[in-house]
Amino acid sequence: AAKTCNKLIILVMENYGKKFNFSSEQRLELVQIALNELQIADCQIEVKISDKLLIDEYIALNADFVVRGIRNTADLEYEMTYENINKNLYLTKSATKSFEVMYLLASANLTHISSTSVRQLLTNEQNFANYAQVWLADVVAQKIKEYFNHVN
Repeated sequence: AAKTCNKLIILVMENYGKKFNFSSEQRLELVQIALNELQIADCQIEVKISDKLLIDEYIALNADFVVRGIRNTADLEYEMTYENINKNLYLTKSATKSFEVMYLLASANLTHISSTSVRQLLTNEQNFANYAQVWLADVVAQKIKEYFNHVN
């Protein structure tokens, strides 16, 4: 996504209807670690946590577009519904410009990876290095150990 713009704002969204394994602060930290590993130089990148609706952030930030990732047809179907809901909400809130979404396709070697499959591997103490970058696998494994040590 950073290749498409001069400034990119990554929103770590809080969704109280969804169960996350990591807090918003932990997910923000993981994004920042990933950005440090990627060493992106040609784009100003800001990462922030939001508990607002995506459309409200879009309007507040005066964004040009939203970037969403697609792994497979199930993702596409979900994202198209999500886009239509946001477009309808946008029309009721602001008509100064259109709500635009850019979809980026996952690399072929990543299309089978999901948070559910990684969570299953972690829960059963299996190695998931083939499902994530080595540095991410190490960080996530450490966070999971900290979580289980805290719970038990």
